Amino acid sequence: MANKFIASIAAGGDAVRLQRATLVANTAKLAQEALINECRTKVQELDNALNNLLDLAPETTDSLRPAGNGFKPHQWVQQVQELKVARKKAVEHLDIAVGTYNDWFVELGEQIQTVRA
Repeated sequence: MANKFIASIAAGGDAVRLQRATLVANTAKLAQEALINECRTKVQELDNALNNLLDLAPETTDSLRPAGNGFKPHQWVQQVQELKVARKKAVEHLDIAVGTYNDWFVELGEQIQTVRA
């Protein structure tokens, strides 16, 4: 019976190639998963920012100004537009990242899902 050292230096070319391919594949899979997490974080951040911007409720229960003092409709509309466009792009990036992951790193039938609109 051979020890680990002997087994490693006696390993055939196919075994060595498979081991190296597995290491490379695992590293690439982790990088793709990190990209997916970055994309999901970006979508969540944009959702939070949009949620905060759309909260026009009065700050106190006795306030008669639902949008608050100094509300600037034009600026508000621009910010809402910009956030919605940025979110759409972020979801598109997430869809692409998930699609790449599903194409390259999962077994058939085990695909992960993404966020929609």
